[in-house]
Amino acid sequence: MGPLAKEVAVPPLVSRLTHWVNAIAIIIMIRSGWRIYNASPFFPFMFPNWLTMGDWLGGALAIHFAMMWVLAVSMLVYLCHGLATGGLRRRLLPIAGRAIGGHQNRAYARKRATDFGGEIEARFTSNPHITDNELDFVRGNQLDCVVVLTGGR
Repeated sequence: MGPLAKEVAVPPLVSRLTHWVNAIAIIIMIRSGWRIYNASPFFPFMFPNWLTMGDWLGGALAIHFAMMWVLAVSMLVYLCHGLATGGLRRRLLPIAGRAIGGHQNRAYARKRATDFGGEIEARFTSNPHITDNELDFVRGNQLDCVVVLTGGR
């Protein structure tokens, strides 16, 4: 690869296949669901027949339930592949236990900074002698100042 080339992470083949199987199954379920909806006498709106799937209510229900099973099998294939290769563990638990505390501390510092910054802004906006440029400076820097003062990163 050249110096400017980027490496692109390509998902595994199983992941891509189950994604597209799910996408097609959902589209078919939507179209058969519209036919089921059209069969109900309670709703005044009807979808055009060319948008729906299944010639009659029983056919639409059969297609709808068949696609439900396709989705279920696709999910099982994806989960089994993820468990067998360790991909689910890497995606769902990407950080170590010690790193969680650091994320919580930074999030708490940001919240405190935002709360404190609102108090600073309220004090400055109530002062008629403060110009708009000075107020913009306060708004832009209040979070950085308070995070530094509280030890957040």
